Amino acid sequence: MTAYRFFNPTGLYGLLNGIGAQISVGEWEVASESSRDLSDEAHHQKSAGTAQSWLNFIQQADSLRIAIGAKDEGECVEKLNGLRSALTVIAGPEGNT
Repeated sequence: MTAYRFFNPTGLYGLLNGIGAQISVGEWEVASESSRDLSDEAHHQKSAGTAQSWLNFIQQADSLRIAIGAKDEGECVEKLNGLRSALTVIAGPEGNT
């Protein structure tokens, strides 16, 4: 269970970058744990004002977990890019890093 330490967009972008790095060096187990944290965090942060955007983010996070389980690096990269785009929508112009 995550400690919700990524409670802001910057932290979530950092987590996405970390997952990408773990995948690139073949640390599939660690990437799986990190993606679980990411999903937990997204569920925790979902709010009424951005509910649809968070739902999209959560769905993409779940897809990333599946791709990691399949050890499909290409699919993981695609899902990470989708998550970054979804997070950019959620964060708005002032939250982009």
